[in-house]
Amino acid sequence: MPKPPPTPVIAAEVRVEPFADGVEALGTLKANESVSVTADVTETVSAIYFDDGPRVKRGDVLVEMTSAEEHALLEEVRARVAEAASQFNRVRSLANQRSASEPPWTSGGAIWTRPGRSWSVSRRGWRTRC
Repeated sequence: MPKPPPTPVIAAEVRVEPFADGVEALGTLKANESVSVTADVTETVSAIYFDDGPRVKRGDVLVEMTSAEEHALLEEVRARVAEAASQFNRVRSLANQRSASEPPWTSGGAIWTRPGRSWSVSRRGWRTRC
C-alpha cells in the first residue's frame, strides 16, 4: 500500500498581540455615584455647558437659565437711573443759576449714585467722586 502524502502545515512565529472578544448583552446599568442639580427658580434651562463624564471644578458654569425677565428688570433700572440723572442734572443746573429754590436734599445732605460714580449733596455744595 502506498504511503499517503504528508499533511500540509502552516507555521508562524509566536508573538503577543491584543485580543478582544466582545460580548453583547441586554441589561440595566446603575451608576455608583450621581449628583442631582436643582435650582431655586422656575426658569427653564437655555444652555448646558458640560458633557457626561468629565469632572467639573467649583465655580464652573454648568447651565444657563433663561433670563428674559432679569434683562427686562435691568433695562427698567437703567432707564430709571438715566431719568434720575437727568432730573438731578437739571435741578443742579437751576440751583447753580439760583433759578430755583433750595433743593430739598440740601437740608441734610444726600447722596445720589450710579455704578462707578456718586454725587454728594450738602449745604456746602456738590461733590463728585468716582
